[in-house]
Amino acid sequence: MLTWHPVTGELTVSVSDRRTGGYFEVAAAPDNALDVFEHPYAYAAFRGLRYEDALLPNWERAAA
Repeated sequence: MLTWHPVTGELTVSVSDRRTGGYFEVAAAPDNALDVFEHPYAYAAFRGLRYEDALLPNWERAAA
């Protein structure tokens, strides 16, 4: 999900896997937001984000 925060002007891309519970967010600059949206795992790996360590709450996984 690509989200624009109107108060701060920040853009973030959120990725969640309800099957495994993995979750992460990647900040995106306006000039590359679409690229981050289309390739979030590449950007997460480049930035050293360990998305397998961040888990969704159990109730969100159960809803999948």
